[in-house]
Amino acid sequence: MSQLHELTVSEPIVITEDGTVISKLKIINPEGFAIIIKANHVTIQECEIIGAINLYGSIHDITIQNNYIHDLTPQGEISYIKQFAGITTTEGNRWDNPLIQPMGAENITIRGNYFENCPTGAYLVECKGPITFSGNFSKNHRGPFPRGQMVQFALCDGSLAQILIEHNFSYVDPKSPDQCKREATGFGAEDHINGYCSTGSELFPIRVRNNFIYGYSSSSCGSGIMLGDGGGGHYQIMENKVYQTGNAGIGLSGGHHWLVRANRIYQNPPASQYNGKGLQIDNYGDAFGPPIHVEDNVVYWMCGKGDGSLLCTIDKLVSFTNNHFGNANAFGELDLLPPQVPSGAIEGLLKPWEV
Repeated sequence: MSQLHELTVSEPIVITEDGTVISKLKIINPEGFAIIIKANHVTIQECEIIGAINLYGSIHDITIQNNYIHDLTPQGEISYIKQFAGITTTEGNRWDNPLIQPMGAENITIRGNYFENCPTGAYLVECKGPITFSGNFSKNHRGPFPRGQMVQFALCDGSLAQILIEHNFSYVDPKSPDQCKREATGFGAEDHINGYCSTGSELFPIRVRNNFIYGYSSSSCGSGIMLGDGGGGHYQIMENKVYQTGNAGIGLSGGHHWLVRANRIYQNPPASQYNGKGLQIDNYGDAFGPPIHVEDNVVYWMCGKGDGSLLCTIDKLVSFTNNHFGNANAFGELDLLPPQVPSGAIEGLLKPWEV
């Protein structure tokens, strides 16, 4: 019997009781919230969810694992549509959000989920660490702008407990209809991983490591990994593989206390952008501040005008050590795409994306 046949169909759920475990349900609400979490110590697992999971208010100890979250299609004005993601806090009371709600969720684990055809996989605003987004697979996140990420964390505080984004695979098919008209419609992938105005600490840096990222939309401003968007600090970007992401591979936009180490960033042939950069260190928010260490990275990046492996507008602040830019021989053999499944799926639990 197909694992999907073992799921029980349910109406949308609002969770108000601490300690609730939701398992093996199929919930269909493609234009809105399938599950609203208003309690603590909640686990959502082994479910097929056609809709969004909403983290409501200052809840804590939330685990979301081994779920198939897909085909979320909210309708209406852009200000409304962009509140929805596979897992979302919404924007709170900011940016003309028509769904104002309290914020402040903390201790969130999102592991081993399969996201497909969602505006964004996970959108976390004003959350506190620990936050773990690990071993997930995201396929064809599609916006609209400024959404359109596998995961975006905005105004999050990791100073007392770590924010960790690791071992995920994000895949965007540039030929998908959702990805071809970004500038005309606002829809299409923007970034794969985005950190906006979020801050770690010396003891608990925000760590983005060992993720595999592939693909782009026709966006002229998107990227594979974009951190320091609007500022922040204490970021570590390590051991990621970033391929064919269009405008930028890895971008540093502002902020302080950076470590960018041992990443492989590649694009050839050129994508849709003329001026794209493999590693882009350029201010788009708060000013940069030291230290900024860039070491052991290998970048080979072709754009419309030729080699775009590096853009750095703050050379005097950056310490470059043992990097290779624009050298195909130094890059070596290309990495094979991983299987399109969540690497962090927990064995022994149902995998509802398997038919």
